[in-house]
Amino acid sequence: MIDKVSLKCFHDIEGAPTLLLWRKLRHHAEQEASGESAGTLIRRQRVPLPPPDDDQFYNIFHLNLNQQMVLYARTFTVTNCDSFTRNFLTKLGVILNNPATAPDDPHSCLLDKIEKSMTPLRPYERRDTLKQFLDHDRKVLRFSCFWDDSESVFGDPHQLILHYYLSDDTVEILETIAPNSGRDNPAKFLHRSKLPR
Repeated sequence: MIDKVSLKCFHDIEGAPTLLLWRKLRHHAEQEASGESAGTLIRRQRVPLPPPDDDQFYNIFHLNLNQQMVLYARTFTVTNCDSFTRNFLTKLGVILNNPATAPDDPHSCLLDKIEKSMTPLRPYERRDTLKQFLDHDRKVLRFSCFWDDSESVFGDPHQLILHYYLSDDTVEILETIAPNSGRDNPAKFLHRSKLPR
């Protein structure tokens, strides 16, 4: 089974030529969490070659692009390297293969899909509600409305008053009933609340 994780490989060129340092990087969670790496996957050590050559160790000439390496029964594919590593290996006479593309991580693709579905179609701007409250407290817009409900059974036209509170962008609708109309005056047609668009 091939592990599909993003890795950074460091080869110690100052010490013994067979020392390898591998660090596992978070691909998606790194951006959402603290931004730090996920930790060391294989510590700095001499990594033996897979059997039957397990009496020998990996050295710098085993590292090449677009090539699979078996490290402790896990198969890794070296996909690319930076310019310093490319120049260093070229000076040593290593002919590098063409870089390969890293496979997509299914978990990261799923998280990206979920994050895109949660993004609103129109971005909302952060508003200072305390400032809005202090500036517009006790300021109410009043509108006269009309609702024609005559098409339904026992429906009548209704005269309404709409209050728009500027302090918190809430709406309240009251029904005005004419005297001697034979109707009870309801408490409120719509309680004060925020209305979605």
